[in-house]
Amino acid sequence: MKHEHAVILAIDDEEEIRYSLSELFATQGWKTVGAEDMLGGLRLFNECQPDIVLIDYHMPDINGIKGVQMLRALNADVPIIVFTIDESQEVADEFLAAGASDFAVKPIKAPDLLSRVRLHLRMLEQRTQKTAPPQAPQQSSFITKASCG
Repeated sequence: MKHEHAVILAIDDEEEIRYSLSELFATQGWKTVGAEDMLGGLRLFNECQPDIVLIDYHMPDINGIKGVQMLRALNADVPIIVFTIDESQEVADEFLAAGASDFAVKPIKAPDLLSRVRLHLRMLEQRTQKTAPPQAPQQSSFITKASCG
């Protein structure tokens, strides 16, 4: 996975926020898919296999904490960044206990969000490189006299 081709899933019930995130991430060459609720987010998560997920706390029907737990049941490794207007340390701790990777308070500034996304993409890439099976050495298509007998 390369950073310039990342797919980001944004789950937020506010259309303006999903649109803003999509426009912001497009400046980096990242594709954004968005859902207005958790059920739509889960559907897109399964269909698109995003590299990173951004999720809001306050959403109808299923809140962000339950949403993080549901996403973690599907994938233990995908970075999940939570964003909310709630500045409570207790809420942040609940999200981290549920499996969130990071927590940001709205309104989050574009440079801060971009750096968080880049950091998590880089960490994910490093983890996948460490767990990937070693590549077999490429055999040369060049034949020497000694090898063709």
